Amino acid sequence: VKDVHNPFLLTMHCIAHKAALASANAADESDLAKRFEAALKEIICYFSHSTSRRTRLRQIQEELGLDELQILKLHTVRWLSRSAATSRILTNYPALVKEFQEDSSILHEKMSSLWFVKSLVHFVDILSQQAHVSRIFQKDHVPYKLIKSVVDATMGSLQNLYIAVNLEDKAELGNFGGFKGKELWQSIGGEQHFSFLDTEFKMDMHEYIHVLKEVKQFAEI
Repeated sequence: VKDVHNPFLLTMHCIAHKAALASANAADESDLAKRFEAALKEIICYFSHSTSRRTRLRQIQEELGLDELQILKLHTVRWLSRSAATSRILTNYPALVKEFQEDSSILHEKMSSLWFVKSLVHFVDILSQQAHVSRIFQKDHVPYKLIKSVVDATMGSLQNLYIAVNLEDKAELGNFGGFKGKELWQSIGGEQHFSFLDTEFKMDMHEYIHVLKEVKQFAEI
């Protein structure tokens, strides 16, 4: 177009696409992000090729009083589509745990692991903030002032919730990340138990802090 119609035309790469590429590059530098995405693909693949499994999931959702929601697929190019996919996994967590408990011990063990639960909770939070910025970028008219305020607010939120928290100080652990109240540490008979959306399992505090450090590193990227 520039060569044929208007030599003075200024061109600019789509800002929303650049944001998605930046997020994808950040994920490539995070072992936790790659491990979490592999787990997501396993869950999605489990349902994508089986009508009976999808029917069973709807039945479990009805039994548990959950909204009937399908598991969403990941889009390789649209990296921020992971926001919707991870949110759907979080919403369906109790139903998925019940389904895998009955039909897939490997996926049940994975979904009941501390690293997966903490990754899920915090990736949903981080990706939802990134997706909000992306939706702003995709509007027909986006004033520079709005872009700056949204980006500054998002960076400030990630800084306060993830990057600035001192994980060496156990008193600050409760300030880490979003979605507070969905999870609970408690001591039963001298053992640490971790409860998440009515699913309870024993966990190690050292492993807990290690996963938080990996999430923090991803937020810093």
